[in-house]
Amino acid sequence: MSILRWTTWEGSRVVFGRRVLRAGSSSPKTTPAPVASSVATLARRRNESGCCGHVLANVTTVSVVLTIASFVLWGCAPRAAVVEYESEDGAGRLAGEVPPRPIVDFVLTDSENAEFNSQDLRGQVWVVSFFFSKCPSICRQQNEIARRLWREFRTQDVALVSITCDPEEDTPERLKEYAKLYEADPEEWMFLTGDMDEISQIGEESFQLGVGYRTHSDRFVAVDKWGRVRGIYDWHDSRQLDALKEKLEALVREDSLPDDAVPAVPREGAAQENAWLKEFTLTASSGEEFSSQQLQGEIWVASFFYTTCPTTCRAQNDAVGRLYREFGGKGVKFVCISCDPETDTPERLADYAKLYQADPARWMFLTGDLDHIRRIAAERFGVPLDRRTHVDRLIVVDQQGAIQGKFDWHDAGEIERLKELLNRLTAAVSIRAPALPSVLVEHLRARMCSTDGRARARMNEEAEDVSIL
Repeated sequence: MSILRWTTWEGSRVVFGRRVLRAGSSSPKTTPAPVASSVATLARRRNESGCCGHVLANVTTVSVVLTIASFVLWGCAPRAAVVEYESEDGAGRLAGEVPPRPIVDFVLTDSENAEFNSQDLRGQVWVVSFFFSKCPSICRQQNEIARRLWREFRTQDVALVSITCDPEEDTPERLKEYAKLYEADPEEWMFLTGDMDEISQIGEESFQLGVGYRTHSDRFVAVDKWGRVRGIYDWHDSRQLDALKEKLEALVREDSLPDDAVPAVPREGAAQENAWLKEFTLTASSGEEFSSQQLQGEIWVASFFYTTCPTTCRAQNDAVGRLYREFGGKGVKFVCISCDPETDTPERLADYAKLYQADPARWMFLTGDLDHIRRIAAERFGVPLDRRTHVDRLIVVDQQGAIQGKFDWHDAGEIERLKELLNRLTAAVSIRAPALPSVLVEHLRARMCSTDGRARARMNEEAEDVSIL
């Protein structure tokens, strides 16, 4: 069993989701996450960036003793203000671009009740999004934008793929009627349904998006002719929509698989970056600059959080704390990066770290520019992130800087696998010999200088024997 969860906190409301994925399950099962009863934790089930779900809307609040009238409706919650994506850090990036990453191919059912296989789109550029037909507002707006894209790019053989996150309601018959609202040609714009568990996995594994029952991301994902994700774009943001169009035009022009696609330059005069971000620089809770290069040769565990999250992030860092106590003494370091840097100043992070009695040399809490943190998440760790929105994964990085695994901290089985991995990595380090002491090296060199070739070769062998002990 695996569990897909996402959480965000905005002002006086918690936005959360929880999908339980059981091996062999044939029917959807959605379990709400626990919510405190106070108005301060008024809960809304919706997507990671503020879209769809079961909304509890606060109507009235009176002084400290609160009188509340609330109503329940199926629909979409208001979004947070759009954050501009261009910054000095990302001057050479086209908003929304991510390193090319192959999707995990999948099979679903289309509105004609025929099998849809993602492999059938090889050789064609396509755009994927998630929705559900009963959503009365945001999904309608999203699909209206999708219709404009389809009309603009259909002559360039760009396909659209819209996947429901309410498959129990959205049967092929219902999707066929829904598609008529947008005059969609089923050969060019596919509306798909299937098993909810599989759809959740498709969202996370193929497109790096959190998807649950009537809960989805408001992103368009651009996929190239070779089945690789090449960009993830917020359709609310006109600048990102323009960036998506530029990307689609570029993808259509590609006639061979790029060896190592690099970011596009969004405007004349912008500095071209030659590679995707691998190292990063942020600010530690001490206020000092922290570079990921300081972790070279270290085993470390990365995660994302924010301090004002009252539930999931606290539980996540409790889990990190248990790992810290178990593996910190073995040299493993822990890096927690805020996805709400405007609130999470170094001073606030320092106070937050005290809750966990974290040694700042072994457990780092970091903040910085949100645009840069988005890139760190997407390009360095391959996970989606937005303001106050993150995946619940603990990411293990080995001494060579390679990601060895991403683990759901909610799942006891995955935590055990994470521990097994850390034990293997630390065991390998413990049997690796330190470098020869400089005094011994100089002694051997002196002897070599005063001996013949045969003796020198023998001492070389002795030195190698010592170095591998």
